[in-house]
Amino acid sequence: MKILKIMLFVLTINYTSTSFAQHDTVQYNILRNDPKGINNLFIYAMPLNIDYLSTYANISYGFGAEYNYKDKFILGVDFKRSYTEKLNDLISGDIVNSSYSKKGQAKDMKNFMVYEFSVQYLVGGKIRIHNEKPVLSDGINSNTYIKIKNKHYIALALRASYAQQQYDLTNVFMDDFHFYYTAYNLDAPNVIFNDLAASTMYTMQFVSFGLGVYQKQDLKISTDTYGTKDYAISTTYYFDVLLPISQQLSNVEVTERKNTALLTYEANLNEHTPMTNYGFRLGMKWQTVPAIRKINGGSKFEIGFLPGPDSLSKNFFIAFGLDLNLSFNTQK
Repeated sequence: MKILKIMLFVLTINYTSTSFAQHDTVQYNILRNDPKGINNLFIYAMPLNIDYLSTYANISYGFGAEYNYKDKFILGVDFKRSYTEKLNDLISGDIVNSSYSKKGQAKDMKNFMVYEFSVQYLVGGKIRIHNEKPVLSDGINSNTYIKIKNKHYIALALRASYAQQQYDLTNVFMDDFHFYYTAYNLDAPNVIFNDLAASTMYTMQFVSFGLGVYQKQDLKISTDTYGTKDYAISTTYYFDVLLPISQQLSNVEVTERKNTALLTYEANLNEHTPMTNYGFRLGMKWQTVPAIRKINGGSKFEIGFLPGPDSLSKNFFIAFGLDLNLSFNTQK
């Protein structure tokens, strides 16, 4: 048993020396360590986005682009569109099975879609020095680390954006979901009903204003043993207030059975639908700044309350996305 312990001790010492003993002998040169002065331009794909809003859920894809000019500003554009509306149908059910006497279907049904143009103006930026030990690896079995002073740029971001969003409100029961709107027959405005189960398309244009904290590091080194290494990451934490410019519910084609007769007519849900005229979101966006000819990753998470039909509490949402950053970058 004593011999076995000695052998294990020797093996452990040998592995440690192989993996990390070189950290005092690795020669390196700092090629870039200036997160404040670097420009970044890149395009990214979003193969997986998950959006959940009260009774709505979908999986979408998207594309985006972002340009960061030194320590001055960031311009961005994002687009998302659902792969299918079937996921929402499974969650919300089929209005045909409803016990309501009147049923409706949106006249113009489209897939979930969001596009947004944004600008962030960076102010009060500071450089902070962090003592770090980046791990180096040859990709096989040798690992080591070096001690280095890495610069982190941190700034306050003044944020603004314009966006349009549309999604399907499926199987909306006025009583169950407390929408409490009254739908009118367009041909006979004095015909009122409130026992309708319907699907409708909600479209909103909005502007947002907010504050964020932007952090960035941009370290590039060359080593005598492990080649060239990049450590470039940007992270934004933000809070935005959402103010709608316009909100629209699509007209609904209503089917009603009276005795043996089946009546079909069109209803306007906009005139008497209460709308919430503000919202907010709290989010985080993380990206590895892409190097030329390489694909890097990123992610985005948001939570909050959207403007829209009914009270603010009914429009709670969560959104999560994964990015693949494709390399169009002004780095050297």
